[in-house]
Amino acid sequence: MVSAWDIYAEQLFTLGYGHPLWVPEPCVESGEICIGDVGYLRAGGFRFIFSSMKEQDHPRNTRIGVPQGFQPFRPPGHQLVRRPNEIMQGQLHSANLRSTSLSGGVSVDAPATSGNAILRYHCSDSSGAILLLKRAGHYELLDCRLHIKTYMLEHISRWHEFANGDLGIGLQEKEILFVSGFIKTTEWAAAAFRSGGSNGELSISGGFLPLASVSGEFSVSMTRCDSPAVFYRSGPTRSETERLTSEDVAASDQCIFLHYYKMKSRIIWPTIRAAAGPHNLPPGSEDPEHDIIDNLGLEDIESTHDNPDKFDPVGCLLDYILEV
Repeated sequence: MVSAWDIYAEQLFTLGYGHPLWVPEPCVESGEICIGDVGYLRAGGFRFIFSSMKEQDHPRNTRIGVPQGFQPFRPPGHQLVRRPNEIMQGQLHSANLRSTSLSGGVSVDAPATSGNAILRYHCSDSSGAILLLKRAGHYELLDCRLHIKTYMLEHISRWHEFANGDLGIGLQEKEILFVSGFIKTTEWAAAAFRSGGSNGELSISGGFLPLASVSGEFSVSMTRCDSPAVFYRSGPTRSETERLTSEDVAASDQCIFLHYYKMKSRIIWPTIRAAAGPHNLPPGSEDPEHDIIDNLGLEDIESTHDNPDKFDPVGCLLDYILEV
């Protein structure tokens, strides 16, 4: 069965903002996602292991420790790119969704009241996704690909040993991510759906509609299709006294899109040539190399996700590179 986070990531990745996270909230133990974090994807969220850009005795690295031989990543120069208000629109959705109406007794002269407004979409496919934002999304990226590659080449094997040997997580090497950037916001609502056919109608109600006077609990439903499965969530869960009132970049801690690098080792068997033709040397004479890839744009990949998040074109692309 395809999960909500796989549908969501696959449908929204083509927007070009990075890997869509179904779970954007900061982790209770490690805090919000930061550039230089090393971890992995699970159930639509990022799982933190350690920070490569903090010292070993930093609080973020003392909770579960760091890999043996840990050296902080210190790229030379200033390659941090910041773009406040990277996403200004309040709705981001898959290409197969088309807004049809904002209905339920709404008129220009009579503002909508709680619970009486519904935003409707027509879907031309059997699955789709939508992200609603209350405030802008802010972009940060560490733009030093070659330095990141060199650092990962030197340390990836120890990260893998630490994740599996010390922590017992059970990761493949290609599942380990180096966070190079993100887009964050303050409040969001997300939905993903799958049905038995196309031409369904998606209905959204609640406080994330594009009307300031609309309030109420965020809710999503689907009609005019067979066996619809609709998933939705919103956040963060904050009390009224904790809610943010400005679009200050530093206050945005909900990571709606993630940029990262991942790497996979490959073994190249030396080849000897004889009169009868080429022969491969037996195991024991191996020369490990690595392939690295990121999810920074469509020129590099088409989408990303990790096991058990089944949508994993980056992993597939790494496998393809090794085969050819």
